[in-house]
Formats: sequence, C-alpha cells, structure tokens
Amino acid sequence: MTTFGWITTIYLKKKDTETPTSIRGDVAEAMANKIIFEAKQHRQIRKKDEYLLIDSNEEE
Repeated sequence: MTTFGWITTIYLKKKDTETPTSIRGDVAEAMANKIIFEAKQHRQIRKKDEYLLIDSNEEE
C-alpha cells in the first residue's frame, strides 16, 4: 500500500472515532507527496553516506 493509502486509511479510521474534522483530499495528497519526497531525499543521503563510508574504508 502506498504512503497516501496509509494516510487515507489512518485518516478514515480516526474520522470514525472523533468529532467531524475534515481534511480535503488534495491536502491529504499533498501531505503524502511531501512524505514521499522527504523519504526519497533521506534514502539518497543515506546512499551517499554509505558510499563515502565504504570509500573511506577502502583507503585504509
């Protein structure tokens, strides 16, 4: 299931138990897209750091 799907599922479950607080679909999608974007950035940084760590270990 995609991140957007998880957020939607959590939102719908939460909506059933609380007072009516609505979030528009486009807002939920924007939030999911931001999470996806940040996760990709995080993976790229980790990959770069891993490469630098492996490279520095090879120099020793």
